[in-house]
Amino acid sequence: MSEEYLRGQISAKEDEITRIEEEAAKKEASAEAEIEQDYDPKIDETKLKLEEEENLRDEAIEKAAEWTEKKKEKIATAKEVTKELATLKKEKEKALRTSVDLTWEANNELTDDRFIQAEGDYRRAISKSRENTVAPYNLGTNDPLQMEIININERVVLSGIVLLFFYQDLSIFKPRQKYRIVKYGI
Repeated sequence: MSEEYLRGQISAKEDEITRIEEEAAKKEASAEAEIEQDYDPKIDETKLKLEEEENLRDEAIEKAAEWTEKKKEKIATAKEVTKELATLKKEKEKALRTSVDLTWEANNELTDDRFIQAEGDYRRAISKSRENTVAPYNLGTNDPLQMEIININERVVLSGIVLLFFYQDLSIFKPRQKYRIVKYGI
């Protein structure tokens, strides 16, 4: 075997190796192209989704920070409103107590035949609290126009309401006699 034959064989093997390497490179390039063709659209789509999700995440983080701040504000506002509510309830209770006290005072004035003062106290009691139902009732039932008339000299009680009296016969009253109005009913 000659040297040339061996060189020819080596050269043929080198050519074959080069051809195989070229084929392998072509197949590799073809395989890469196929893989890229299969996966590149999916990769691009996933990248877009990732960007969108990252944007949404960032927005959510910003909104969470806003809502956290808003939560703090609302907690502070709720505390203020709670205090205001407590204050208003106390004021309402105080007004009701004052109204009840005025009603008691007016009742005592009625007992002492001080009708005008009693009426004023009933009206003040009503203005202090609408929840005091006794004051309007007493004001209505103890109206000075619904009083009996008593002859002080004879102690005779004349029945009826003062308003009706004015439409009745006036001859029942004697001239120069003293009369006083006292509460009717109660």
